[in-house]
Amino acid sequence: MRILTLTLNMPLHPGDIIGFRSAVSELAGRAHTLFHQHVPSAEEAGGLSWDYPLIQYGVRRGRAVVLGIDAGAAAIRQHLLPVLADELSFAGRTQQMTGYSIREVQEEPALLDAAQPFALSGWLALNAANYARWKTASDQPALRSELLDRVLTGHLRAFAEGIGLAGYKDIVAHVDSVDRQKKITWHGTSLIRFDIQAQANFVPPAGIGLGRAAAFGFGQVHTHAEYLQLRARLQANASREADLAL
Repeated sequence: MRILTLTLNMPLHPGDIIGFRSAVSELAGRAHTLFHQHVPSAEEAGGLSWDYPLIQYGVRRGRAVVLGIDAGAAAIRQHLLPVLADELSFAGRTQQMTGYSIREVQEEPALLDAAQPFALSGWLALNAANYARWKTASDQPALRSELLDRVLTGHLRAFAEGIGLAGYKDIVAHVDSVDRQKKITWHGTSLIRFDIQAQANFVPPAGIGLGRAAAFGFGQVHTHAEYLQLRARLQANASREADLAL
């Protein structure tokens, strides 16, 4: 599996990812559906493809990122790189771009003999039905834990199936800890984003998105070491903000 990460030398706020995605899709050409997952098919609700997104958008250390997996990586090279300009307009303003960098790696995800640790940040685990179950189980931590385990297992299986991994139904995952959770509204729906540490007998490549809205930077996969570094940075930032507020 080939993973291409295109980092633009352009600042981006996570709240502007939707507009950024739309602008990049227009730049690459709306005919190339991997960039936006809208397909002209009456058979799919609203013309949307629910396949695992092979092109994803995010923010890394304040910079805009476009990530492509296999066919998505090829589409970025073929349709986006040749048309990149010095500026990009979205969210009601024009952003200057002074260059970009590309990192391309080959990964071979596989089922493992034993569970291995990994982490997710900003994971949108719960759809509307599971969110209702989560609220109902507010005083039942064991049920909430079982729910997250089941959802994480499902998200890993969906990704593994999407990349054609044989035996994906044998994947089993467990959430070791929920380090942070926050209520958000996504397209008018109440959701919770989680930062978690987990383990599974299948570990997806670091950097990709997993779960709901993976194309928009949610559910980023981290190695355990990367995640600890991320948590340390967040805690340091929170401490500085608290000091400034005094």
